[in-house]
Amino acid sequence: MEINLNYQLGLLTAEYVIATQLPSLSTDALPTNTVIQVNKPLTEEWNRRHQKWWKNSCKDDIFHDNLKWYKKEVEGKYLKDKIKVRIPTIQPTELEKFKEGFSDAIWDCDRSHYIFDEFVEDPYLDISYRRQLILKKD
Repeated sequence: MEINLNYQLGLLTAEYVIATQLPSLSTDALPTNTVIQVNKPLTEEWNRRHQKWWKNSCKDDIFHDNLKWYKKEVEGKYLKDKIKVRIPTIQPTELEKFKEGFSDAIWDCDRSHYIFDEFVEDPYLDISYRRQLILKKD
């Protein structure tokens, strides 16, 4: 794979989004700087489910049941289906390479519930942040 400037720009942009705007949940193992607090009953239920999985030698069936529950009961209630994140004004010349770099960095951070969906420009925003990315819940 050729790693070009657009790919690197995607990596750098993702690192910026992770550090400044990417939401995580208080029940996530690796928080970001933007933590959404999950209520106490759901947190306790998640901890109980996690302990059950851990005590049963990390069995796959328990893991998948827990994941299904977590996506519905926690992610489904606390995370928006799509979010807009502001990014500094950049103009990638190869959007597919930019998207690839961004997606790789978001995946590698192990803290994202979102994936790249769309690159948009809004001429009505502050000149420094006219570009936005729309991320969709994965």
